[in-house]
Amino acid sequence: MIPGLTKESAAAPRFAEVALPLPLRQTFTYSLPLALGETARTGARLLVPFGSRQLTGYVVALHKTLSEEIEIEPESVKDALELIDEEPLITDEILRLTQWTADYYSASWGEVLKASLPAGVNATVEQIVQITSGGRDELIKLSGARLNTTKAQILQILAQAAEISQRELRKKFGAAAAQRAVRELVKLNWASVFSRTLTTKAKPKRRKAVRLLPTEMHAQAA
Repeated sequence: MIPGLTKESAAAPRFAEVALPLPLRQTFTYSLPLALGETARTGARLLVPFGSRQLTGYVVALHKTLSEEIEIEPESVKDALELIDEEPLITDEILRLTQWTADYYSASWGEVLKASLPAGVNATVEQIVQITSGGRDELIKLSGARLNTTKAQILQILAQAAEISQRELRKKFGAAAAQRAVRELVKLNWASVFSRTLTTKAKPKRRKAVRLLPTEMHAQAA
């Protein structure tokens, strides 16, 4: 046994097979950090990296080892980022039904799973930018024209607001300029970026209904 691991930790699954809500007829395998491996369940939503994006996928299987069909080393598998559901939203029965539906209609399993859930429970992720202590120190040193650069303006915003979403920065400075400035700030260790999961709550639906009154009330109404 690896030093520091309990029997429960050693028995926890190390990899999750994830269906993503993309028009792709395949699943993707991600490595589970120890904390996630001990709590992840099939049917739960999992935040994972996909290219330059972060997507909410659905755990369709858990494995202790990599499948022989995956010709890569375990160390090369990307880590899952966050377990969104402590209790799975999707039952084994729904997993089987959606897999059959996806196979029958040659559709994406992830898209079928997403469609099987109420729209209000699907989570989105936004990138949040924070200033570091190094960024605050640098801001004190800035003066004159250097305060008018995009990086300096973002630092000033962060110093006042503590944190701001990249979406808001793109609106203010433009997508290319904001992305370039944040990347440079992070590289200089003047700012840090983390992901925040946002789940929109489903709104209750209201319906009008007609109810027949008791017979004695009919007589009173007449």
